[in-house]
Amino acid sequence: MLRKTGSPYLWLGLLLLLPLSAATARIPSSSTNSVSVAVYNDADAPVHLVVEAETIATRVFEQAGVNVRWINCPVVPRDLPDAAICRKAVFPTYFQLRIVPPHPGLSESSFGVSYMSPEGIGCYSYVFYQRVAQQHLDNEQSAAVLLGHIMAHEIAHLLLGTNSHSASGIMRAHWYLQELASANKRELLFTPDQARAMTERLHESKQNTEKTSALGTKVARTFEGSDK
Repeated sequence: MLRKTGSPYLWLGLLLLLPLSAATARIPSSSTNSVSVAVYNDADAPVHLVVEAETIATRVFEQAGVNVRWINCPVVPRDLPDAAICRKAVFPTYFQLRIVPPHPGLSESSFGVSYMSPEGIGCYSYVFYQRVAQQHLDNEQSAAVLLGHIMAHEIAHLLLGTNSHSASGIMRAHWYLQELASANKRELLFTPDQARAMTERLHESKQNTEKTSALGTKVARTFEGSDK
């Protein structure tokens, strides 16, 4: 039940594999700041709701200058054009998100979780759909709005790394009535510092990939010259 006290009722987080106002000016996005997310609907949530949630999460990321491509993948593997990319998990540009039943080992107030190494590297997030649906039934909160913001929160954990919860905005660990009201008004967003951190991490990854590719090309040409 929703409470207007200081007690949290919705918890989102990350797990290590070890065991201000959030409103921000829109930051121009670019192809450099792009990620792809393979989505598996293991909980059999309504497809239209998942698509709407993805649209909402896309808007949240766009405000931070990050482009997100959602790839809706079949739970049972099939020979489809996107079959290979559905299996792809490459930090920090290819992530996987599964919409699943709640994990019995986590708190009943937990709506999602992301997994990463102590170095802050990870590619996998989980969202607990039944708790989203229950929140919708109990408090008339839009399921698509809630699901979309939770998806954005968990993917952002992967982009931001460890210790990425904040005192305000979408990256708060606990969401109260105020956060839900902000989500409904399209005002539950990343802070400017979070937006900067995500775009810088993606830009750095792009530069490293280009350097590695250039080095590979140089080595290949060296071997080709030695064969002549």
